[in-house]
Amino acid sequence: MGHLRMNETAGASSRNSLGVHGQVYKRLLEKLNDCRHGTKADGCGRIHSRLDYIDPHIMMVIESEDTIDRPITVAARNISRGGVGLLHSSFVYPKTRVTIHLTCNQENPRPVRGIVQRCIHRGGVVHEVGVKFDEEISIQQYLRPDISDCIQSFEQVEPRDLNGKVLLIGKNADFAPLCRAMLQETSLAYKFVATPEDATELGIDDFEMLVVLNDLEDSEGTEFVRELRDSGNKVPIILVGTIENELEMKKVRACGADMLLPWPTKQETMLCAIAEYQMTEWTTETLEKIRACMALDQETVESLRVEISKFGVVLDQKLRKGDAIEIFAVCGQIRALAPLLGMKSLRDLAAGVGEKVADTGDLDSLNEHISTMVAMCSSAARAA
Repeated sequence: MGHLRMNETAGASSRNSLGVHGQVYKRLLEKLNDCRHGTKADGCGRIHSRLDYIDPHIMMVIESEDTIDRPITVAARNISRGGVGLLHSSFVYPKTRVTIHLTCNQENPRPVRGIVQRCIHRGGVVHEVGVKFDEEISIQQYLRPDISDCIQSFEQVEPRDLNGKVLLIGKNADFAPLCRAMLQETSLAYKFVATPEDATELGIDDFEMLVVLNDLEDSEGTEFVRELRDSGNKVPIILVGTIENELEMKKVRACGADMLLPWPTKQETMLCAIAEYQMTEWTTETLEKIRACMALDQETVESLRVEISKFGVVLDQKLRKGDAIEIFAVCGQIRALAPLLGMKSLRDLAAGVGEKVADTGDLDSLNEHISTMVAMCSSAARAA
C-alpha cells in the first residue's frame, strides 16, 4: 500500500545529497523495492511494519560532541514506528547520533532523535541509512492519512497484549461470530450490539474504542459515525466494510472514522488495527489533528453537494409520480449523505419523512415537507 507524505516545506529547487527528486526519485524507490522483493521473505519476526514515506527532502542532522552538528538533506525510503530508512550519497557510521526532522500533521517538521543502526551500499553513490528512534512514534502523525488505507504500523500483535474496552456495533451473518473468534484470545473487554440504538442504550461513553460495521441494515455506518463526532465523541473508531464505489468512499472520508478495515478480514489484520489505538499513547489532540488531515478537500465536498442535489431531482420526480416506495428509498440516501455535509436539518427532515412514508404511504400529507427537502437539496448544489 502507498502512503504518500511529500514534504511541502521544501521547494522544487531543493536538493538532497543524491540530487534526485520527482520521477527519478520514485523510480529509485521502485528499483530498491524490487530488489527487496526478489530476496527471501523480509521482516520475519519484525515488530513494526515498514510503510512508504515518499519525501525526497528530509533534514538529517549528524550530531557531534567534538565539532559542530552537520545538517544534510537526504531522501526517505520508508518509515516505521521504530525508525526510518534514508537514502544518502555517503557512508554514515553505525552508532552515529542523528536528529531527523519529520513533518507532523502537515505542520512544521518535528525533530526526532535516533541512532544509525546500519548503512548499506545499494549501488553507485546510493547508501541506505537505517535509523532507530530513541522513542517510538505514532506513525499516522507523519503520514498523510487516507481512510482507504488500513495503516498497520505493527507487523504482528500478541493477542494477550491487547486490553481495554471495545464496543462492536453491527449485525449480519458473519460479523459478530467472526469478530468474536478473532478476539477471544485477547485481554480486551468487548461487547457486541446490533444497532446504534442498542449502543446508545448500553452507554457508548463507557468504551475506549468503537468498531462499527458500515452496513447497519437500517442505516449506514458513516451516518452513525458522523452523528457521534458531531455529538462530541472523540474515541478511535474503526469502520468495517467493503466499499464498492467512489460515492461510498467519499462518505467514508467525510464521516470522521479513524480507519477503514476491509471485510471480511484476517485475524492478524483485525488485531493490528485495534493495536494501532490500544497499544499506543494517543491524545485527543493528536487524533483530532489526524482527522483534520483526512478531511475532505473542496473538490470532494463540491462533488458530494452535486450528488445530494441529484437526489433532490429524483425525489421531485418520484413525488410527481406518487411513488411512495421510491421516495422512501431516496429519503434514506439523503439521510445518509446530509450529515456528512453538515446539513443536519435536512437529515432530520429526511428521516422523519421516510418514517412517515413507511408507516402510512400517504404522500399528500407530506407534500410540503418533501418539497422543502427538494429545495434544500437544490440549495446544496448552488453552494457548490
